[in-house]
Amino acid sequence: MEKKMTEIKFYRVNDAYGYLSNFAPYPFEINGLIWSTSEHYFQAQKFLDKEGYSLGA
Repeated sequence: MEKKMTEIKFYRVNDAYGYLSNFAPYPFEINGLIWSTSEHYFQAQKFLDKEGYSLGA
């Protein structure tokens, strides 16, 4: 008998499963820069210059 998968929905960081959001405040480090959220890092990828890139960190 197969288990039925349930989809997880989250809309706000403070709601159930909100910790899975790209806006959840879980800092991490990549190449010496600390990013507040994965969304900060994602948006910074739009900048080719280091100044614009590092402003997101």
